[in-house]
Amino acid sequence: MNKGKKQNNNLTIAGCITFYCTISISMVFMNKFLLSNSEEKPSPFLMTWIQILGTVFICWVMGEINKKHETLIKMPPYEFKLERVKQILPVTLVFISMIINGNYCLQHVRASFFMIARSLHILFTVTFSYRLFHIMPSRNVLSACIVVTIGYIIGNVGEIDFTWKGLIFGVLASIFSAAYPISIKLKLNKPNQKVPLFTKEELMMYNNSLSAIILIPFLLFTGDLKPEKIRLFLTFQFAGKLFFSIFLSFLMSFAMVLQIKNVSPLTHMIVGSFKGAIQTILAGLLWSNKFTGLNLFGNFLTIFGSFLYSFFTDKEKKEKNNNELPTIVMNKKRDI
Repeated sequence: MNKGKKQNNNLTIAGCITFYCTISISMVFMNKFLLSNSEEKPSPFLMTWIQILGTVFICWVMGEINKKHETLIKMPPYEFKLERVKQILPVTLVFISMIINGNYCLQHVRASFFMIARSLHILFTVTFSYRLFHIMPSRNVLSACIVVTIGYIIGNVGEIDFTWKGLIFGVLASIFSAAYPISIKLKLNKPNQKVPLFTKEELMMYNNSLSAIILIPFLLFTGDLKPEKIRLFLTFQFAGKLFFSIFLSFLMSFAMVLQIKNVSPLTHMIVGSFKGAIQTILAGLLWSNKFTGLNLFGNFLTIFGSFLYSFFTDKEKKEKNNNELPTIVMNKKRDI
């Protein structure tokens, strides 16, 4: 019975990771297509805001559908209660800080340096996990994390145009990227939860709703809500592509919360690095990007480190279960 449960759990985790990677890569490619295949470049912040608004609308639609017909995504009827908003506010502030710092970092440096600065997210995740939960990975797992980080850095070595502003925004983006899955994990319902928190669907609904509201003053400050900036999004050609990206944004939001619910924050970050390496290779094949030997070596090192991480964590889980089994048997004998 226990063996069957473990197999089902492993299949669930594998399914979550595959779903997350597929949707995330699709989302990145769709955004690249939107931002590079038009004469006028749309504002990334405004496009993100519209995608978040669209996600909120889909949440509302799914909630209405679920009143009559149950769907795979069990979205509840739309609500926006003040006491729930207060609960989710820290998660939303971390999410928005991650987006803003990531975009500002890209404005001050090349993508290669941005990716190197973002490679610190694994280090920060290990630090936060230890400080908050007193969880320290084993030496083998830490070694795998180091391999992934080194591969991530080597794979993105290019023309490094260092600036202090770019470095600061990149480090802040890494900090908030590491804090985001942890903040979500803390707000999700757990078995035998005394104080009700959020289901993954409720968290997704509230986080996107609050994000859409909080981003409005920021968009006014940056001038992204000016008519000339909005005009591009209203054209028929661009709106059609944007609608598809909104659907992907909804799936991306769900996939991320689903994965975070089923894996540790550190595993989530390792999956993100693995996904980034696969994404880089696929982008090179699709857009005929030129790779150096160093870039390819770095990407394959990241993939190898990700498999090492998976191997070591799986091995440690099996050892832990085998150690617990004799204790369970002894307790049963005592009961008899």
